[in-house]
Amino acid sequence: MKDTLKIPLRHVTIYSKCNTTLHGYFPHKAKIVSMPNIGRCDHSYAHWMSNMEEKDATENHYVLFYKASRSFKAQFLHRSLHRVLQIAMQHGFACETALKRFSSYHNTEKLSEFSVSKYGGKLIKSKYRNMGEWLNDLEIELPILTAV
Repeated sequence: MKDTLKIPLRHVTIYSKCNTTLHGYFPHKAKIVSMPNIGRCDHSYAHWMSNMEEKDATENHYVLFYKASRSFKAQFLHRSLHRVLQIAMQHGFACETALKRFSSYHNTEKLSEFSVSKYGGKLIKSKYRNMGEWLNDLEIELPILTAV
């Protein structure tokens, strides 16, 4: 990464949930924030977004979220950092992974029927019968997608 990234970095924040000393290359003046290992990577992303300052929301401000582990299932391809930045500069957003085939979530009708009553061996409770009821309550309408 150090040798391939040819853009100036002003701020780098690394969120660590591993409860150990980090080793390896870190960009100059990188801020390392230790966090409890809860909520998976999405918790870290949400934490950063909730603390982002409005002055940082500029056209030349790019935010990269990368997982430390890349043990994805076989349906994903990994893009290079250079390609991710190209896509982000063109579209305002990019993802490091690309699907080789349709995700299990592409069938939004089936997705709306999703429900779970146990997680981690514990019973969980929601006021919603399924994801569709939750989406309706939030007034979110998913597009109807079909496989090509």
